Amino acid sequence: MIIRNVDDLPKALSLINRSFELVFDIETTGLNVRRDKHIGFGLCNPLTLEAHYVITKEWKDNKLVELIPTELTKPLLERLKSKKLITHNGSYDTRLTYHYTGAALWSSLHADTMLMAHTIDENRFSYGLKDLAAEFLGADSKDAQREMKESIKANGGSDKEYFKADSELMATYGLADVIMTAKLYNLFNAELKKQNLTEFFYNDEVMPLYKNVTIPMELKGIPVDLPLIERSYEAIKADLTLIEDSIQAQIAPLLPTFHDWFINKEYPFKLSGESKQVLAELYPVDNWPKTKSGAYSFSKIDYHKAYKNCPMQFSKLADWTIHLTEQVPKNVQRQVSLELLRRQGTKYTFNLLSKHHLKKLFFDTLGEKALSHTDKGAPQVDDDFLELMATKYPWASELQTFNKLTKIKGTYHERFINESDNGRFYPSFYQHRTTSGRYSGDAQQLPRKKSAEEMPNELVRRYTNEIRDFFISGEGYKLVDADYTSLEVVVFADDAADEALLDIIRKDLDFYSQVAIEVYGLEGYSADKNAPNFLKKLKSDLRQLAKAFALGIRYGMTAFKLSKELGITQEQAEIIIQRYLARFPKLAARMEQLKNDAITKGFVKTKSGRIRHLGQLKDLIAKYGPCLLNSLELWKQYGDSGSYYNYVKMQGRTARNLVNNALNFPIQGQAASIVSRASIALSKALKAENLEAYIALSVHDELCVLAPDEEVERVSALMQFHMENTTKLSVPLQAEPQIGTTYGAVK
Repeated sequence: MIIRNVDDLPKALSLINRSFELVFDIETTGLNVRRDKHIGFGLCNPLTLEAHYVITKEWKDNKLVELIPTELTKPLLERLKSKKLITHNGSYDTRLTYHYTGAALWSSLHADTMLMAHTIDENRFSYGLKDLAAEFLGADSKDAQREMKESIKANGGSDKEYFKADSELMATYGLADVIMTAKLYNLFNAELKKQNLTEFFYNDEVMPLYKNVTIPMELKGIPVDLPLIERSYEAIKADLTLIEDSIQAQIAPLLPTFHDWFINKEYPFKLSGESKQVLAELYPVDNWPKTKSGAYSFSKIDYHKAYKNCPMQFSKLADWTIHLTEQVPKNVQRQVSLELLRRQGTKYTFNLLSKHHLKKLFFDTLGEKALSHTDKGAPQVDDDFLELMATKYPWASELQTFNKLTKIKGTYHERFINESDNGRFYPSFYQHRTTSGRYSGDAQQLPRKKSAEEMPNELVRRYTNEIRDFFISGEGYKLVDADYTSLEVVVFADDAADEALLDIIRKDLDFYSQVAIEVYGLEGYSADKNAPNFLKKLKSDLRQLAKAFALGIRYGMTAFKLSKELGITQEQAEIIIQRYLARFPKLAARMEQLKNDAITKGFVKTKSGRIRHLGQLKDLIAKYGPCLLNSLELWKQYGDSGSYYNYVKMQGRTARNLVNNALNFPIQGQAASIVSRASIALSKALKAENLEAYIALSVHDELCVLAPDEEVERVSALMQFHMENTTKLSVPLQAEPQIGTTYGAVK
């Protein structure tokens, strides 16, 4: 039912009162949750599929006209707090609703079909409502979308201005959305139960994380030091200009052929007013007529007047302007094109950020050989290739720096400046964009501060280390941050249940030093960080070698890959792998168990209950046999099959990658759950004690809380307790809080 006036609002209230669960969805004027407005909202009972759509505003006479005042819809929306709300992308709906109406609904969220779909199948490309409805319900929204666009256009709007569509059509569209969401909820709910994901995972982790941590983080944001960001932005722009000027000066002798190609392709010389203007300026003729603005005039009257007054001086230019493309020499055409480019703001025709331009320079001009190719066979200019070129050309090393600084500027400086609002930045945290369950989004890209050893390039290091300082506590507040100590290693040892590995954690030994001692049979060295014969101090190179395989073997690293990593033969790499697995025997057993689960069941699970679906692996092994996982066995069975062998070999690569996913997931997924469940417990504890403090950032294995000065001590205690005790492993978890006024200071 469509409701468009105050008198019919009781019908929507009746639906709310009669429903235990309710789908809730909004239509708005845009995507900015802090600035845009409701134009309507839909409600649907998922049990009966009874649905209402309330039109609050409509586009009429080139303006938004209010049909039902917000002061009347807010009490209606407040009633939703007592219901189990079902949404699709509820973070957006609840945050915009809160900013526009004041109704805080996120605590009432019961389910979100986007997150349900991800929990059921984390391998999906799209979790959009229309895509899910098309696949699971056979719903085709193309006609409705076409009608909407036609209506928007008729009302003078652009494709994205949905609020300008006819209000009845918009309401029909909104009704369809809540009904689709309700149907998907019913389907996904049944599938979650079928996979035993409902009680101990989806309801214990996914939704509590969403409504207690994710949405509040996105809603409240974190203060930023805009003056510092702007100063840093100007500095990095200046450094980029200096580096580009240096590179361009060095490669200039290599570019004549490139310039000809570029100009002919992108800016071919042609008869135009601009070309004539530039030509006249480059080769001026005395007494040539000009306009009031000082530009050369090419009107017919002035053209003939000029020829009459000074035929000798004019004749050459006259020929050029009459038959411009035929008469102007090629070198002059090139001058004109370059000047036009300059006036358009193009300082250099060679774009250092263009892979196509770099390919022409490296492969066509310099004759270098590519290290890798795309699927279509085209040579690639990637990081590995530039690393090699930097050993041959000084400017290639500068190009590496230029690329890194350009990425920092775009990813951090420009985004923080453009998207900050009233001195705060509002990061996006996505729970549905990774297979492990870790967050994806802005904050996940924040780099840790690097030492000179970790990042030798001083300029890149300086700007990298400045990024975390952009986030601040603000006056009267502190940032309380805690990062799990070696979480991946701890989960790795717990997952293997190998006493020798667990002992390394219990005795607080340096993990990689101990692995090196065990595998290389080193005597007279210790993994004790305080011992005088600590391996890391005396033989740091051997410890570094161990870092290449200590976790990698468990994740499926082959002898071939390890040999490349360490620069040794495959035979030597195989010996390392065998020694490693022999010293920690339960690792091999665990790896075999996971591989068998993936092949026979089509999935593996974390201890917290998250599933990694690997049905493709199960299907491939069923079709081609276990030989798919062994290159030699694969060749023995299919080597005589001609081109079919190449096809099966590709399937083998896919299968081996899926096995590696099965080996990796229980550790990465469990680590993600440890952080997620700790953040849920901490957020509930802060709320239970009525503290103003809230989790502002969740980055990899760390949590950062913004707290008033007077709450810092209590927040620190709560943070450490819940991070170390919410999930219990066979070895203790450690997370010691740090306190500061900038994010860089606490990390």
